[in-house]
Amino acid sequence: MLKGTIYCIREAVKHMIKRRYGKMINISSTAAIGTASAQTTLYAITKAAVMTLIRRLAFELGEYE
Repeated sequence: MLKGTIYCIREAVKHMIKRRYGKMINISSTAAIGTASAQTTLYAITKAAVMTLIRRLAFELGEYE
């Protein structure tokens, strides 16, 4: 799931930077911040990575507003 999110964002960002405008919505899960069992650890890590990626992109792409 993380790779797909990264590839999609990478293509969308190209257009957003060119237009100097854009909005991005990504859906994650509370599993990233909730309690996880041994069976859901990888799932929780992936969700946390998506959430962190979006926060970092907002910071890095803010200059194009």
